[in-house]
Amino acid sequence: MHFTSFSLLALATTSLAGPVKRSESFQVQHFSAALYSNNTLGTLAFTVHDPTAHVGDACYLSWNPSGEIQPGIEMNKCAHNKFQFGFRYGLGSIENFTLDLQRVNSTQIAYQVVAAQATDSKWKCTQNPDAATKERCEYVGILDINV
Repeated sequence: MHFTSFSLLALATTSLAGPVKRSESFQVQHFSAALYSNNTLGTLAFTVHDPTAHVGDACYLSWNPSGEIQPGIEMNKCAHNKFQFGFRYGLGSIENFTLDLQRVNSTQIAYQVVAAQATDSKWKCTQNPDAATKERCEYVGILDINV
């Protein structure tokens, strides 16, 4: 069997062009949290998109901030039941927490530490941004959470 230079080049190119594994991540946008001045309402909201599966959802939580949201594996379902989320160590402060995020019917849980005091943090918190709001935090940009 006689190989030419072209045959060897074609063989090498074919063997290098195998499947490429993409890293999976969830993209979180419009991410915000607020504590209201009346001390009876806290809210957290975001949209999440899985670019690999082309699935998205809107997520929202409200609670009474006089008590902390306890840590645990119980997850809050998002609006269209495509995703669910929770807080690995509870939610005592909207400035610092760990967000757990999971596709419904999946075993993989993605998580991200959200901390306003971290160096170069994109989680920005403001005290008393208006008369009705005690504190508001917002993520600047898109948060990619690796799965």
